[in-house]
Amino acid sequence: MSRVLAVDTTKGLKAVIDINQPGDQSQLGTYRNGAVVGRIAGYSWADPSLPDGTLLYGRLWTGLVDEYGRPAAMARYSEAKLPDGRTFPVCIVVGNPDGRVRTQPGSNPDTAVLPRELPVSAVERWP
Repeated sequence: MSRVLAVDTTKGLKAVIDINQPGDQSQLGTYRNGAVVGRIAGYSWADPSLPDGTLLYGRLWTGLVDEYGRPAAMARYSEAKLPDGRTFPVCIVVGNPDGRVRTQPGSNPDTAVLPRELPVSAVERWP
């Protein structure tokens, strides 16, 4: 039996990109290519189907460019683990639905400097 999590793609969400990155969510973090474990940050306006503390399992890529040719990174989350322990497959990207986030000064092709907390978007399929 398949389980479905109905995420409202029109509602906003924010998440800590990787809970293993030291610092507080208002700071910048330095990320490398590889696995990440994000965490939904609960806000009153956020989609309630992904409550505060939901863990997101996925992968981050560095050394990319955005649609304007600027340095960017991409993170995709493919599994959500709700605080009650239930898990669901998801398609969630960091940033807008195009899936790329502009990196901050200090980034290079192997590392991406990004805010620790960013908007995330549920998408129907990977960009």
